[in-house]
Amino acid sequence: MARQKRFVFLVVIVVALFLVIANSTTLAQAINKGQIDVTPMPTSTSSQEPLQSGKIPSIEEQEAIKNTIQLYFEIRYRALSMSDSNDFKQNGFGDLISDLHDADVFLQQELGKLQVEIKRAELDHLRYAQYKFFLDFRNIVVDISGNTATLIVIEENEVIYDLSQQLNPKNPLVTHRYNVEHMIVLHKEQDQWKIVSDNYNDYLWAVLRRSKKTPEEILNDLNMREVQPISEVITQAGIENTETVTDDAFLLVDNSTHPYNRDAAVDYALKHANNYNLEYYPTYDGEGGDCTNFVSQSIYEGGNASMFIPSPLPAPSPNGQSGWYLLNEGQRASAWNDVGAFYTFVTSESFLEAGPGVEWYGEGPQGYLVDINQIMKGDVIQYEDNGDSTWDHAVIVVDIVNGVPQVASHSDDFDKTPYTTFDWVNKPALDPTHIRFIHIERSNGNPPVKSEIEGNTITNQSSDDAGTNPTGCVFSATNNEVYLGQCFGGGNTVSGFRFNNVQIPQDAQIKYAYVTFAVDGQYTDTVNIQIYGDDVANSSTFTTSSPPSSRPTPSPFNPVLWDITEQWNLGTRRGTPDISSVIEKIVSNHGWVSGNSLSLIFKNTGSHIRRVIAFERANTDLILSPARLIVAYGSEDVTPPSVSSIVRSPANPNLTGLNFTVTFSESVTGVDIADFILNTTGVSGANVTSVNGSGNVYTVNVNSGSGSGTIQLNLLDDDSIIDSASQPLGGAGTGNGNFLTGQSFTVTSLTLNSLASQDGHIVESTENSGVGGTANSTGTSFVAGDATSDRQYVAFMHFDTSTLPDTVSISSATVKVRQQGAVTGTNPFTTHGNLLIDIQKPYFGTSASLVAADFQAVAGQSSVATFISTPINSWYSAFLNSAGTLQINLTGTTQLRIRFSLDDNDDNGADYIAFASGNNTAVANRPQLIIQYYMP
Repeated sequence: MARQKRFVFLVVIVVALFLVIANSTTLAQAINKGQIDVTPMPTSTSSQEPLQSGKIPSIEEQEAIKNTIQLYFEIRYRALSMSDSNDFKQNGFGDLISDLHDADVFLQQELGKLQVEIKRAELDHLRYAQYKFFLDFRNIVVDISGNTATLIVIEENEVIYDLSQQLNPKNPLVTHRYNVEHMIVLHKEQDQWKIVSDNYNDYLWAVLRRSKKTPEEILNDLNMREVQPISEVITQAGIENTETVTDDAFLLVDNSTHPYNRDAAVDYALKHANNYNLEYYPTYDGEGGDCTNFVSQSIYEGGNASMFIPSPLPAPSPNGQSGWYLLNEGQRASAWNDVGAFYTFVTSESFLEAGPGVEWYGEGPQGYLVDINQIMKGDVIQYEDNGDSTWDHAVIVVDIVNGVPQVASHSDDFDKTPYTTFDWVNKPALDPTHIRFIHIERSNGNPPVKSEIEGNTITNQSSDDAGTNPTGCVFSATNNEVYLGQCFGGGNTVSGFRFNNVQIPQDAQIKYAYVTFAVDGQYTDTVNIQIYGDDVANSSTFTTSSPPSSRPTPSPFNPVLWDITEQWNLGTRRGTPDISSVIEKIVSNHGWVSGNSLSLIFKNTGSHIRRVIAFERANTDLILSPARLIVAYGSEDVTPPSVSSIVRSPANPNLTGLNFTVTFSESVTGVDIADFILNTTGVSGANVTSVNGSGNVYTVNVNSGSGSGTIQLNLLDDDSIIDSASQPLGGAGTGNGNFLTGQSFTVTSLTLNSLASQDGHIVESTENSGVGGTANSTGTSFVAGDATSDRQYVAFMHFDTSTLPDTVSISSATVKVRQQGAVTGTNPFTTHGNLLIDIQKPYFGTSASLVAADFQAVAGQSSVATFISTPINSWYSAFLNSAGTLQINLTGTTQLRIRFSLDDNDDNGADYIAFASGNNTAVANRPQLIIQYYMP
């Protein structure tokens, strides 16, 4: 806020000090409202009290009054300067103070306070090396009958402290103090205006008030201390003028956190140390102090921390609520503007999870206590100055100069001042019970979404907040106000607010969303509003041809209802109910991308009217603002996973059986065989053999068993399948994630008997020769094992597989042979290893006929199956692996060779087992190849 200022530069002069101590207290800043007595003392009567009735004085009288006040302030500044104070000791304020009794009381109080200030300034190197002060005179009123003048004076200054001068002699830091409001009463005595009283708020008086000590008692405490050398001040701080590496091990791991923009927080603090951001935030200057409100604003608006708004939003309360937020003066958290609550929130409460009946989002700044040597720009310092364990003041660190933190503050208002300005108790020990340093490490939650109505700043117009003008009930795009409610002659207003560059990802889960307005007028009548969103992915501005009333409503139409019953007052801010459902509907639109525009439509359903400030008016009034959208969205997954589909997979050459592809709605873990069940018709023995995959896609392999029929794969939810947020399939509770409509395979079973003319066995020519000797293809049985002289027997089976369709996929192939007669010698299943199958298509060797050379002929694939060693009803079975099924010839014959893995047992005797061959007279005993297949 711009102010006219009168500039006075005072060079440092030599003065002397002699001050009288007197009992006096005043309220300067009480942060924890309700915890201290806030009754004003004589020297701190609120400057907002009514001025005396009277007339505006003449220019000459005004100048005379100003000259007295200017001399009064000049002496005060000299008293705190680096000059010799002997002159002041002798003369004090000279003849500037009235002879009235009230003036004598004021003088004793002020002299006592000044002596405390001077002593403390000497101890902590806070005396003024150079200074300027600025006085803004307002509302000068003279009561002629009483020769009394009353006025408001706004004091501001620029000071170079002794500390700053010593830290950087060539370029010392200039500290600005703002907005010290004085109510000064003067009395005219012998044609000269003299000071009767000066009532103002000041941080030292706050210390006196809270400590319940007199200035004399505080001065006695200060006299116990010695001046600390400047080198010790720097050593004690121990801070380099560079960014300090900190350890966030104290913070809980949360992938949704984002960095704290400490530089931008500092920029905000410096900008608003003097110019309060009244567009969006109330000030608590007259209600216990604005210090923590100012710190929270800097961290949120500049530092990009997320607000912590509980759901449901508590009803408006002057005492504040849980969380960390401020929507308006009635809807705010105590941690936003209370020193102790802010500390509790930042260091612990922001980690809270769900509580009874309240959803805690865990948003907001996260930090922890550090030593002063770990403090950084953008961090917070808090002070407790009277030993009652109630923390009284908070500031934000805006710079570090040669190791000394410089802070910005409200109540008192400073932009850059040494942190010791407010440290009345602790020097030099930095007692942690009286001063604490809070490092802000990061913000929990995603970056906040803040979007204001924008417009053309040249024409001061915007069609992004527009709606029905109640006069005539017609559309207007450029009114200074936007109306909510009924037209004057009947009919309903429909108003729209379009927000641009809204940084919300598509399909984001909206935690909360509010629109806040500056109120235009005083209203008590109830207004009933429906709020919904323009049902498009990127909303356009409002025009005569496309007004808010023509915007499509979403389907289904579920607006947020806003019944406005509370009183509204001009210039205050008010907010809607939570409209997260409306925003979530918009950002779930196909085509929505972060950075698009969205519009909110407000439709009247009642019989009264209220209005809010539009861009056109807000752009010309610095303390008003147009509508503002505040949103928090979550990156955490709140939707439980589900099964999207279970479908047949293409044949896998590396697997036998049937393959299914199971797709989930998102990445999951914990998927295993136990999660699946088969629904079969006409087949038996089918079972799930393996599950492989990751993310949201898994492959399930199923043994198709035997027989012809259908095999369907389904999933039964037992809460063992979870997503990355540990949410179980379908949500908590078994069975709610079942998927019982998986796709089916139709399998056909074909049983083939071996061809008699190509069946038989071959005996090795000599032991260890590896060459066939004699072939037998006419016997009703063939044998495997060894003959006398340890010669190996190898058996052959030949199948005509050309009857299979040429395009089938084989899911399983089973070979069965029936034992014929008793075992000769030792049972080779006990001495000769496994009975294996080799396969070749169309046959081994050079012809289909069984010849001796087939003994050693090359196989298409070796060891593709192993027979069971214990027969079932004299039948031995073997299941071909995937390499074996690929060798089955769909257009001709397929030949199998069976052999034990050991050629003999070195006993020189015959040891073999006989199986019925294709020449066996009983067809039911002949070798079988059972093939299950399906059409891809």
